[in-house]
Amino acid sequence: MGKARGFGGAQKPPPDEALVREALEVAAANLEAGRHTRAAGIYRQILERWPERAEALHGLGVVHHLEGDHEQAALLVEQATQRLPGYAQAHHNLGHIRVAQGRFKEAIRCYERAIALKPGNAEAHLALGYALEADRRFLEALGQYERATALAPDLAEAHYNLGNVLDQLGQPQRAETAYRAALALQPDHGLSHNNLGHLLQERGDLAEAEACYRRALTLAPDQARIHTNLGTVLEAQGQMQEALFSYEQALAIDPLDTAARWRVRLALPPIYRSETEIAFWRERFAAGLEALCANTPLATAAERERALAASGSQVNFYLQYQGLDDTDLQGGYGNLVARVLAASYPQWAGDLPVRPPKPGEKIRVGYASAHLLGHSGTRWLLGWLRHHDRSRFEIFCYHSGPETDAVTAAFKSAADHFHHLPGALEPVCGQVFSDRLHVLVYPDIGMEPLTTQMAALRLAPVQCAAWGHPVTTGLPTIDYYLSGEAMEPPDNPQRHYSETLVRLPRLGVCYPRPAPPPPNPTRNRAFFGLEDEQVLYLCCQSLFKYLPQHDGIFAQIACQLPAARFVFIAHPSEKITAVFRERLKRAFAARSLEWSDFCHLLPRQNYTDYLHLVQLADVFLDSFAFSGGNTSLEALALGLPVVTCPGFLMRSRLAAAALQGLGLKETIARDGEHYVEIALRLGIDPLWRQQIQARIDQNLAALFEDTACVSALEKFLEQVVSGPE
Repeated sequence: MGKARGFGGAQKPPPDEALVREALEVAAANLEAGRHTRAAGIYRQILERWPERAEALHGLGVVHHLEGDHEQAALLVEQATQRLPGYAQAHHNLGHIRVAQGRFKEAIRCYERAIALKPGNAEAHLALGYALEADRRFLEALGQYERATALAPDLAEAHYNLGNVLDQLGQPQRAETAYRAALALQPDHGLSHNNLGHLLQERGDLAEAEACYRRALTLAPDQARIHTNLGTVLEAQGQMQEALFSYEQALAIDPLDTAARWRVRLALPPIYRSETEIAFWRERFAAGLEALCANTPLATAAERERALAASGSQVNFYLQYQGLDDTDLQGGYGNLVARVLAASYPQWAGDLPVRPPKPGEKIRVGYASAHLLGHSGTRWLLGWLRHHDRSRFEIFCYHSGPETDAVTAAFKSAADHFHHLPGALEPVCGQVFSDRLHVLVYPDIGMEPLTTQMAALRLAPVQCAAWGHPVTTGLPTIDYYLSGEAMEPPDNPQRHYSETLVRLPRLGVCYPRPAPPPPNPTRNRAFFGLEDEQVLYLCCQSLFKYLPQHDGIFAQIACQLPAARFVFIAHPSEKITAVFRERLKRAFAARSLEWSDFCHLLPRQNYTDYLHLVQLADVFLDSFAFSGGNTSLEALALGLPVVTCPGFLMRSRLAAAALQGLGLKETIARDGEHYVEIALRLGIDPLWRQQIQARIDQNLAALFEDTACVSALEKFLEQVVSGPE
């Protein structure tokens, strides 16, 4: 530092290159050691004597950048690049500053210049990849990360970023490989553990995801986001008290973490041990929602950003599986989300006047979902698209989910315009808005956060929801709910909707007839651990559809039919399956029976094996409060008799609507006792069961590929875009 102080004096000597370089080295050493004030002083002393010295301009700019003064940093480093255009490191660091300013396109140009000046620099390719990713140019970012890992295979950060962009591009297996490569190189890379946990959680590997989050927290215990992530996976496994503790830990670290606050207020278990537990969590949810509605500030940009992130971090998916009327709660939640989104995107929040098509113009209809692939919530939608009259309608599809498959390709071929815009709200909303649709339809609002956020905005003059997730959205921005006439209860169904209810004929969908699986003699009962002499009752709904107050139904049947075997599909989480198993144990013990003598829990099956299982069953037992939609239709398509007991909500009446479409009311129960009676008769009386199967086969044509609903849908679309009469 003594030599650095030697620049004082009234007379400026001629440049002494050795002296300057020594001073620059001292300044750089101070900068490296975190002594920013000392480094800045030395750089300023150099610039007092030699104001054109690019290295000093660059170094002082870096100090300003590290201190958070990005404007001054950019000014200084840009001067350095002008003084010395071949200064690769200055271009590189100017890119870092532009990233910090959110000016990603300028950052990209800086990194590209740095690479041109100094090829083969893995760090520069890594930085360029990050800027491209921030600019939503994922494929280009992928190329840069791959280049960085090729140049520096031992650079853990490059593998980590490669995993991130692969996840964005819907390539989870390759993303997992990249994260594991990062961890092999740097086992203490906490964010790799965290992001691998998220990937595994999305895949349903909840226990392994939990382990990843816990490992990440040992490395970074002060990261609120990781505590929140651990909470989400604990909540997904029904470990509610531990989940709430994790959310509270996040809030203790960051009291302004709005996403954690929403999680604390709106937490819901995926499965319940008793009716009392349902009541407790429902009351807690209602109180939490009321608190959030009363206290979600949106006055400042920071408050709006935090609330927007919170609304994009969760949905109240499990509320709909409590078997109760959610209209008021959905309305409260929908209004909260709409208020948050309107504050963040006022340009997409105002009313849009209905715009009747001009003479000769087709009606522009959009369908938006994160599940335009092989998914239960949208499987039925292809029928609408394929049968739209293209001389009158122009079809737009917006797929916001990361993954694609063969069904995605079918959606693409069935649409006039197909946009795959995964993972980010603004790009997909901008595309929808710029397409100037007449009508926008969301087939499955409530399945995941991004679609709910989109639907909370006004992106088209007329906006509709459909029954891929069969419950009212509660959103003031959704005008109509497209349902099926046969599925709605007869007594004023409009009261269950915040939207105007539109009842299309019969099921309201043009559902493709499921094909039987290819013959496979190895897929017999023994393959599934079942016996030929047993009467197999297939109970294949997700375990969260079964409510504890209905567990006794199975024991009632077993009491009167010792050969009965109830085949369930286990949840991906053993902890949730264990709760259900314990409930069955209690229900059967109440009738002095051993549950394991009658119940068989199979692991999740691939789709083909699942269809083989359907063919091997004798009777399909529908769940009570939330009926099986796709599963009931698949069972009927394969000739399996379905027993159901419709309730007062549309989502409890899906199987009943299908049976009515077949003219087969004998297996629709009035109540629980009648349900047991029908199930027993089908199990005990093979002749009657065969008669029911024959009638199913005779009438299947009336149930599938029903284009009447498409004609009705098109008539509705023409009416709503015509404007006021």
